[in-house]
Amino acid sequence: MSRYQIAGSQGALQEGSDDKVLENKLGITRVEDMNEAEIVLLQKLYVSVLHDHLPSGRIGVAHLRRWHKLWLGNVFDWRGSTAPST
Repeated sequence: MSRYQIAGSQGALQEGSDDKVLENKLGITRVEDMNEAEIVLLQKLYVSVLHDHLPSGRIGVAHLRRWHKLWLGNVFDWRGSTAPST
C-alpha cells in the first residue's frame, strides 16, 4: 500500500457512486449531495461550538476529534478516528 491509499472503512466507496463518494450511512451517491450534507452539518457545528460551547483555554486534539465526530457522526462510521479502521 502506498502512503496515499486509505485502508479500512475510511477508503470504502459508496455503491452506486461511480467511485466518487465515500461509503456513508445515508446512502448518498452524488458528490453534490454529499457536499451539501457536509456543509449543512458543518454550519450546525459552527453554531454549536462557537456560539454555545466554545471551550475556555487551549483547543486540543480531543476537542477536534469530538467536533469531527459531532460534524460527521451521522454520515460516516469512522468520524473522529485517528487511524483508518480495518
